[in-house]
Amino acid sequence: MKMTLQSRAIGVALLLALLATQGSYACYNEPPVAYISDWYQIVGVGDRIQLDGTGSYDPDGCLISFSWSYPWAAYNVWGENWSRFACNIDTPGVYYFDLTVTDNDWEQDNDWAEVKVIGIASLLPDDGVEVDDGDNNPNTKRYFLFKADSGTVTVNAIPDPGVEEWELPSSWSLTGGIGSSNLVRTVGKTMAGTT
Repeated sequence: MKMTLQSRAIGVALLLALLATQGSYACYNEPPVAYISDWYQIVGVGDRIQLDGTGSYDPDGCLISFSWSYPWAAYNVWGENWSRFACNIDTPGVYYFDLTVTDNDWEQDNDWAEVKVIGIASLLPDDGVEVDDGDNNPNTKRYFLFKADSGTVTVNAIPDPGVEEWELPSSWSLTGGIGSSNLVRTVGKTMAGTT
């Protein structure tokens, strides 16, 4: 009888140890992944800023909350606790937005977005914002500017002093607009671009 009780006690101890080991694997949690797809934007003053966090996910469970942190200048805020967020900003500058996602095991992850707000009511010479186009060529840039819905803007691309004629591209592109006013135009390097 004593041997049977000992055998049972050992069997129960082994079973509990096995269950504890199995349970530790079953309870392991992978943290969620926060992801903002359009993490860099340039908009005009007062334009709607829209950020999309629907690419966020939890590899082994489900996301239970989204939380956006946004700058003090934001107004008309929509979606503070949703996967998508929108607002307007009337003050020119560079602003940062943060998305925090939480999963069903209360683990969190963050992602952030940078938005440049450009304020140009009427274009004057040298208005706009220059942004490196990422092609590792110091002689080519992207240049952002905003104009009213109607009217004419003439854009002249003037090379930096010291850049030789042969170093310039044979043409440059003027693109922009939305909807029916979308503009795509390629201009020869000796011609100004007018829209």
